Amino acid sequence: MLGLLLALVLFGTSPPAATPSPISDAEIEHECRTYFKHAVCSEALGTWLPTFLSSFDPSNRNVATRGVPADVFVFDHEGTSSKRPEGGTFFVYGAAGPPRGTIYYDPAHRIAFFAQGCCAWHETVLTETKTPPPVRVRETDLRRVHTKAGVTLGMRAAEVMKRYGMTRPQDVPGHPGFEVLSYTSRRAGNDPRDACGTDQNFVMKNDRVVYIQLGWAC
Repeated sequence: MLGLLLALVLFGTSPPAATPSPISDAEIEHECRTYFKHAVCSEALGTWLPTFLSSFDPSNRNVATRGVPADVFVFDHEGTSSKRPEGGTFFVYGAAGPPRGTIYYDPAHRIAFFAQGCCAWHETVLTETKTPPPVRVRETDLRRVHTKAGVTLGMRAAEVMKRYGMTRPQDVPGHPGFEVLSYTSRRAGNDPRDACGTDQNFVMKNDRVVYIQLGWAC
């Protein structure tokens, strides 16, 4: 102990800081309920949400077709209304700057639609799922949901490019066998004059769309 104190005096070093204990899911959810009284606070739901592009940003790479206008999802039979169904489940997860959003699930066809965001990013996603969500959420028929340009789950890459323009399929890191077709409104990558923009990403498996992400970020 005397040697450690002497070293501190002579060299001005500090003793190693204690590693903080990780916050448990139960603690995060309890804190969430304190601030979000009417939300489903679920770390399990946050883990379950399909996130093909969490570590891959096509819009700031030379892999996205640029200058493509923003798109929206439509829900009505005529394909003109972007108003979502009533009664979506409001959810929150995460400890710092928690993402929050609304989710719907179609159990008959194993399709999920969710919109989430925080701070300077937001996304809406239509996706196939392998398993149902780990908590009860609003159920509705999602078969007819598609982008206003006409893309829906199950379409081929050629059909996507017919609507949005030519682009080069890219492998999705961490997801062998999946590719993504990417489009963005940004006309240059990492340009501070064009920091904000919209993105359309279509994740493909065996040449079929399985995940559609329409995003906005700065």
